[in-house]
Amino acid sequence: MNLSKALPYFSSSRVASATRIVALTLITIFSSAVLAVNDVIETQDWQVFETENFRVHYTPEFRDWAISSANEMEAARTAILRQQNRALLEKTDVIVFDPLNISNGYALPFTNKPFMALYATAPQSDSIIGNYRSWQQLLVLHEYVHLVHLGQPQRNPIKSSIGRLFDWYDISDANKPRWVTEGYATLLESKMTGRGRLYNNQVDAILRQFAREGALPTYSGLSATSGRFMAGSLAYLMGVRYLDWLEKNYGEDTLDAVWTRMVAVKTRSFESAFSGVFGKPPSQLYQRFVAEFTYEAMKEEQSFQEDPSKLWLDHRGNAIDPSLSPDGKLLALVQINTDGEAMLYVYSTEENKVAKDKFDIQQKMLLELDPEDIADKAPEVFRRKVKYKLRQTNERRMYNPRWVDNESLVYTALNKDNQGHLHKDLYLWELKKGKITRLTVDQNLRRFDVDKTNRTVIAERNRHGKSQLVRVNIDTKAITAITEPSLEVVYDFPRVRPNHEKQLAVLHAELNQNWQLSLVDLNDDSRRTLPMPKGYQFLSYPEWAADGKSIYFVAGLDKQVNIYQYHLETESLEQITQGQQAISWPMPTPNNSLLHLAINSLGPDVHETQLDEALISRVENTTTTGELAFINSYEHQLPPATIDLSTEGGQERPYGLGQQKITGTLSANFSSPSANLLEVGIKGGDLLQRLDWQISYSQDISQNSLSGFAANGRWQGWPIKITAQVYDFKLEPFKQHDRVALEQQDFSGFFVEAAYPFTVGELRIKPAVQHHTQEINNRDVDYWSALVQQSWRLNNQNWGLRQNVQWQWLDGEADILNPDGLISNSNWQGINGKASFGGHWQKTSFDVSTRWAKRFDSEQPLLSLGGFESTLLNANVHANILFSPELAFFNQQTNDYRYYQAAFSYTEAPVFGFYGRHKLQEDIDVYGFKGKNNVEFAGTGLSDVIIEYGIVQVNPEFDESSTEAWLGLYYQF
Repeated sequence: MNLSKALPYFSSSRVASATRIVALTLITIFSSAVLAVNDVIETQDWQVFETENFRVHYTPEFRDWAISSANEMEAARTAILRQQNRALLEKTDVIVFDPLNISNGYALPFTNKPFMALYATAPQSDSIIGNYRSWQQLLVLHEYVHLVHLGQPQRNPIKSSIGRLFDWYDISDANKPRWVTEGYATLLESKMTGRGRLYNNQVDAILRQFAREGALPTYSGLSATSGRFMAGSLAYLMGVRYLDWLEKNYGEDTLDAVWTRMVAVKTRSFESAFSGVFGKPPSQLYQRFVAEFTYEAMKEEQSFQEDPSKLWLDHRGNAIDPSLSPDGKLLALVQINTDGEAMLYVYSTEENKVAKDKFDIQQKMLLELDPEDIADKAPEVFRRKVKYKLRQTNERRMYNPRWVDNESLVYTALNKDNQGHLHKDLYLWELKKGKITRLTVDQNLRRFDVDKTNRTVIAERNRHGKSQLVRVNIDTKAITAITEPSLEVVYDFPRVRPNHEKQLAVLHAELNQNWQLSLVDLNDDSRRTLPMPKGYQFLSYPEWAADGKSIYFVAGLDKQVNIYQYHLETESLEQITQGQQAISWPMPTPNNSLLHLAINSLGPDVHETQLDEALISRVENTTTTGELAFINSYEHQLPPATIDLSTEGGQERPYGLGQQKITGTLSANFSSPSANLLEVGIKGGDLLQRLDWQISYSQDISQNSLSGFAANGRWQGWPIKITAQVYDFKLEPFKQHDRVALEQQDFSGFFVEAAYPFTVGELRIKPAVQHHTQEINNRDVDYWSALVQQSWRLNNQNWGLRQNVQWQWLDGEADILNPDGLISNSNWQGINGKASFGGHWQKTSFDVSTRWAKRFDSEQPLLSLGGFESTLLNANVHANILFSPELAFFNQQTNDYRYYQAAFSYTEAPVFGFYGRHKLQEDIDVYGFKGKNNVEFAGTGLSDVIIEYGIVQVNPEFDESSTEAWLGLYYQF
């Protein structure tokens, strides 16, 4: 097959449009930071609080968080309007939920359907977003800035009109470099609250360390999400500092002019809009910014005293949550690789003499072979021996190991409930036995400590946006509350005081306050706030000395973070380190030293500081209040954060069917063996996708071989999901690119399915009942069907397994054209099925699969092989069409069909290589590359999208071989 026969239909305008669609789709496919609203549980009791400018959607357990955030939204809108003189033209839809038990949010800047999703879980003290007046205020402001910044309507009337018609075009106009979009939202988040990532001392210390290493990101790497330590964060952290530098050096109005120019009548890229007002491209000015930033970091280094710490463990990667065993002989920590996979390691704290001896022997042998060679320099420290390790399973990352005794520890891990939402729960790991016991179920327990005497865990629980302290008994698994759930206070790092088990040190952040460290008496709930260096901003990582008489912690001020020690008996505060490192996680050892993490551009390493060699200084200027330090006097700052549960500014109501949002749809399939199909239509649906519908018209724009319409509907408001389609189309096989000698086929019909999908862990099951009333060439072909789909997977990082099975029984009747020209009615039965088994090893993925279909009691063939799926043609609807896009429609007809395939891919690539064989009257071998991706995103026009593509060699048993290709982007429920 000559592929050029399909190419004339790609005009330059079509190529530009296709490029725009594909670019947007690829962004949505590979974005890991965004959760589709399709993960919302549609059947829950959703409510709406509607204010003048926002519709906030929530379930009853999130009501307080949602109402309060709605009031913060109105305050943020007022402040942004005053600051920018820009506002959204449409009311913003907002979802409040907590599907991942993490602190996050996102915005989709449609000009006519603006949308925000807010995750209710507040950040912890060491988070780079842990510097806030309140999590609600910071999150609402950041996401709303995205909407206003990126969702301004185009002043070009043509682009504006197209954007109003098509969701995908509308949001694609928001395209700016990631560092610009995230950096600008972070800039206003900081300027308008006096908090945020621009004013985070821990972030400053980390970036200055990068600068001293010459490891600040290049301009081309500023928007990257992978490839280096903290890659995904640098768009925020360096982006905001670059934009702040631009405003300070060129003026706030100059930067604002870039946004005005980007929605002008004249079409401009960001680089063009930027260069036109700054006089130089952003990449060139970024180099100057990096030079100045590095100069300041190097100048600061000149004032440092010699660092007394020594490298203890060269980790070469991201490491978090280290914990030293009670006897000091073992160190547990969590390592996260470049793919985001976690491993819990337990190291021996003894020096690795075996590794040293091996190195010495290797160097000796090297010089014996070549005395003139030069031996390798010995590493500063040899990697310590790994005693135990535990891999995460199914992306369920592990956190926060804490020791129960010298042979067992408790850690948290993410777990998926039966609705697909993630929760952090406690596990007990008995090292020598290799035994793991789950202690809690769906409790959202974050940081904790172990009361070793009473074998209990004291943890912070964060559910529905409310933080509280709870106690978990390790043996009975009973959970009791210590404090009440609160929106006003966030707890972190509970630490049981040694030798005083009824006393607890805990970090807490209250509204409009810094994080504070308090000593709590669990008997009477009395509290004593411990003093901090005056003017501090960052505070985290408390850890008791072994005798319980002093406590270490990390505090930050003046763009540095340092370890401090507070002595309870003398009520004195001492500074242990002097700013030489971006430091975290102090751990006192039995030999009068501190282990701690020190962050560099490759990730955190473990260092050791001997306390008798440390440059310790007494801190005289202290404070016991959490009042926020004065940072800026920006005139457009938001008012202080509040938890305002007043509903006077809006109205509460049940969600019901929701408000229908309508968009135009445009999809296409380009297929070398069959047709080039263009599909236009309208699609509607509510925010939670309870009721969705689409009407479309399809037309082959090359040979007029296929045309028709379809109306699709879906209801997901009950546990039983209803899907339906009405269609009418004609197919002329002899007009396809690969002509098939068959008369015109006229199809019309109605299809309905009732399904009850459910999930148990990683096991997914979907039983369904279907009915299809169909007419083909004025002859009825109807059937009832029972269908079961099942899938399961296990991902153990280095290796994994997965399997899928689908089985379908059909019972129908068909009008049969007899040899005498008369039509008779005949009952028939059939089975359809497919199964696959696969997995991965390291970076290589493999699958073997089969598909089969058989029809009984039918004198004429009911099955047809070939053709592609589209908005019009859905494999779930048409059980008698065996879609295979490498073949033309009706390439073969049969009542008995089988297909076998073996496939492989590298890592999680969206395309895979395969070899397959169709077995029927004529065997057809197929091999090449293909792929299929589902896109589920918020927004009517960006959900239910499928992208399908492939290029293959087709070798029929009795016909000539050909090379075929296809590319499709279409909608399907």
